[in-house]
Amino acid sequence: MNIQAFDINAYVLQYVPPFLRYPKLIGYLQALLAPLVSYRYRLLTSIYPTLERRARYNSQVIVFEALLNYELGYVSQEITILDGTIVGQIYTANADENAPIYTANASELDPVYIGNAAEYDPQFDFIVRAPQQLVSTQLVRLKSLVNKYKMVGTVYTVVAY
Repeated sequence: MNIQAFDINAYVLQYVPPFLRYPKLIGYLQALLAPLVSYRYRLLTSIYPTLERRARYNSQVIVFEALLNYELGYVSQEITILDGTIVGQIYTANADENAPIYTANASELDPVYIGNAAEYDPQFDFIVRAPQQLVSTQLVRLKSLVNKYKMVGTVYTVVAY
């Protein structure tokens, strides 16, 4: 049963037996169910449209940016989302040079590393760029929206511009 197509007054007439369908009884039952009718009307006009709109949001970048700009009311200065810094693999020789894979011998005690693993792993999966005014006034709201709609397990940072 679709709740949007559910008519309470029609169900009152449908479920009252035919021999009891007096106008006073029908009016009395409809008066008893009037708060339920008004609550249903409020659901259909205010709550369901926002639920349907929120259900369409996901963590795709373009939809996520539109969500943040809409919810925080920014039109002229947009909130944008950038990818985190990703450092590619670092090579010391080209593949066609046939250089050895290891540059240290097994007899040496400590091999020399080119860099630390922490230098190559990105600290953030994405960066949220927001105007300075927004970051200074509505940072908590911005972070709560990002936390609500981002993918689980992703790490982000907010940068003001």
